[in-house]
Amino acid sequence: NEGKYWNSDAGSPFNLAESMSEIATYARVGQDSLEILRDSTGWMAMLFDRRLPNIGTIDVDKASEGLVWLLSRMPQPDAAPVAGSGFVLRRNLAPLLLGAGGTKEPKLDGPCGFTSILSPQQVKELSDWLEGIDADQLRLRYDPKAMTTESVFPDIWLDDEGAFEDYLMPYFNDLRSFFVEARAKNQYVLVFFT
Repeated sequence: NEGKYWNSDAGSPFNLAESMSEIATYARVGQDSLEILRDSTGWMAMLFDRRLPNIGTIDVDKASEGLVWLLSRMPQPDAAPVAGSGFVLRRNLAPLLLGAGGTKEPKLDGPCGFTSILSPQQVKELSDWLEGIDADQLRLRYDPKAMTTESVFPDIWLDDEGAFEDYLMPYFNDLRSFFVEARAKNQYVLVFFT
């Protein structure tokens, strides 16, 4: 299971090493802005220069794989029950932070592959879940030895005593706030790597 997280939308393991780049970047956009970006060859410049109304961007440096590793160990929310099924499906939401389960958009080709678009419903589901997670819950699951053994990028977990408090947690808090704002504005979130 090294470097893999289950992607229930694709029905197979999601291999981080095959999809990861260096820096995960997120952009929250409305439907109109998304259509403008799809029609633009300079879509990244439009995002970063804030040429469109009501957009926001954030990057989490190289912390995305560490965050997904931690969040994959958190209790997952129950999915909506299916009539007559007799069971409740739990889906791991953490890979959404890497774009797994989103719609791949060939018109938004990024420096390290296609951009993945999370729908407003996916953003809401992810945001609701992230809001219920606190530092203590993540701290309990932080295991630098296991992260190093499983080759979780970047390779800092055993060497940097502040990796959790000074690196992962600030990015987690920023990312959670970002998704809460996107949810409040019923926006899409673009996920791409630079």
